[in-house]
Amino acid sequence: MKLNEIVYARFVHEGIPKNAFVSIKAVEHTHAEAVLGAIESAIDTIDPGWDWKPKLITTGSDGASVNLEKRQSVAKMLRGQVPHFLPCTVLATDLDLVQYML
Repeated sequence: MKLNEIVYARFVHEGIPKNAFVSIKAVEHTHAEAVLGAIESAIDTIDPGWDWKPKLITTGSDGASVNLEKRQSVAKMLRGQVPHFLPCTVLATDLDLVQYML
């Protein structure tokens, strides 16, 4: 099964919150380094020289350990680079995954 990371951005433009699809990137393997690499690669498609991490506040992801585990995860790696980063799960994604387990 081929894994992909869908990256979107939520931002404020002229005082109005907006959502925008950024990119979809293939993930080489399911380790945190590969997932974060896919996210970084997707954001680099916007502007390769843009220093976006100081503006990052949060990410939304499913509750998979690769995303949120305390020891080695995308959230832990981002928190090491962005001290004010707050990871969160997306409940709708978790509910969507539950339907496949029933």
